[in-house]
Amino acid sequence: MSDQQNPRLGRRQLSLAASGALIAGTALSAAVLGSGPAQAADLNQDFTYGCDTVAAGLPLGVQSVNVNAKVTVPDEVEPGEVIPTRKTQITLTLPETLRNATYGLLAARQAGGASEDAAITVTADGYSGEDSYTIQNLSAPFTPVPATAGDPWLIPTEGDVPAITVPADATPGGVTTIHMPGAFNITASLLNASGGYVGGEGAVTMACTLQGTDDVFGTVPIASEPTDPPTTEPTDPPTTEPTDPPTTEPTDPPTTEPTDPPTTEPTDPPTTDPTEPPAGSTVSLPISGTSELAKQDGTLDINGDLTGTLNLGPPVSLADGVLDIDQIEGHIRLLGIPGLGDTTSTINLIQTQPTTAVTDSEGYVTVDLAFKLGVPRVSSDLLPWINIVRSSCGTGEIQTTLRSTNTFSLDGTLNLVGEYTIPKFKNCDYLGARNALLTSLLSGSGNTLELEAGPIQSAG
Repeated sequence: MSDQQNPRLGRRQLSLAASGALIAGTALSAAVLGSGPAQAADLNQDFTYGCDTVAAGLPLGVQSVNVNAKVTVPDEVEPGEVIPTRKTQITLTLPETLRNATYGLLAARQAGGASEDAAITVTADGYSGEDSYTIQNLSAPFTPVPATAGDPWLIPTEGDVPAITVPADATPGGVTTIHMPGAFNITASLLNASGGYVGGEGAVTMACTLQGTDDVFGTVPIASEPTDPPTTEPTDPPTTEPTDPPTTEPTDPPTTEPTDPPTTEPTDPPTTDPTEPPAGSTVSLPISGTSELAKQDGTLDINGDLTGTLNLGPPVSLADGVLDIDQIEGHIRLLGIPGLGDTTSTINLIQTQPTTAVTDSEGYVTVDLAFKLGVPRVSSDLLPWINIVRSSCGTGEIQTTLRSTNTFSLDGTLNLVGEYTIPKFKNCDYLGARNALLTSLLSGSGNTLELEAGPIQSAG
């Protein structure tokens, strides 16, 4: 908890979930009431926060963030005693899903941030109120995002705990209880390999809520009755000890150390930022689902993947999408005749224009598709060796829009639904009779697509 550690914390930037832990941790120490008496006790607790995370407009869902708080507190305090301001430090562990998205999907290499509303609360036996203390300068400097899957993403944080007053009417012999923040918000920034901001400065937001009902970080006993030491101890040390160090120690470090980092690091990112992000990163989503053919009451199984460039916007979007669908085997009963009318077809879903996808402000996704159906083979199940169409048989272009029925999440799938119209068939034979036959049997509106896409993953 040295006052000289991390001189760059004043930048108020924090790593994706780091800020989350920051806040929590700082709150901890503040409440910890670490006044620094001769006798002290160590507190060491773990807490879990659920942080609803949005990175550069990309909803990443609620991430589970672990916060480990360690602090030294007085053995006991007295009613009305003022615990001096001090530094607090905690360690935050971010989940693998967040590391993967940050490094792979967003191409971020460093993260840093801060929280301005993380507050601890203090209660005491005999005191009916609840005092809140907001942690000041709670932040984490830019730190590397681990490149390897499974490597722990640990975020060390630091903040200033304001002076805490033990309630004057606290019951002697009781305890003062320190409570973690129930909720807090984080604003963070990401830097790419070139040092530019990903999605702009402060593009990451996290709304964190304590998981579970136990918010107690620790307790500090209240002295049974006032003694002389408390009035003597706080009096002399504060006037003697703080006098020399502050005039000697703080003078050089603050003017030398803090000056260079802030002017060097924050300056370059903004000038690079507008150039890098638009390029986006290449991502892919596995695709599976079905298509229902309205006229023949038939079902086609669809499997494949969608690859494209993820742009952070806003809005978050997928551009230059390539839809690669596995060859489909269709079983259709022509003219409703069992046996003789049962056919097996080879069907190719061929993309005709780049696929695009856009996420709206609530996290729902719209996908625009353009494709045609190629049917290079149709054979009767009674005579499977005979192909009754030319290999060039197929339809004209089909355009449709799919919409998600659920919101995007980092580690989940999207359910996409939509309808499309099958146009006329062509090039199925030389005379056109089979074009007309397939058109009458299959072409028309009311055909549906129900697809499951995701989870999204890096493809670059």
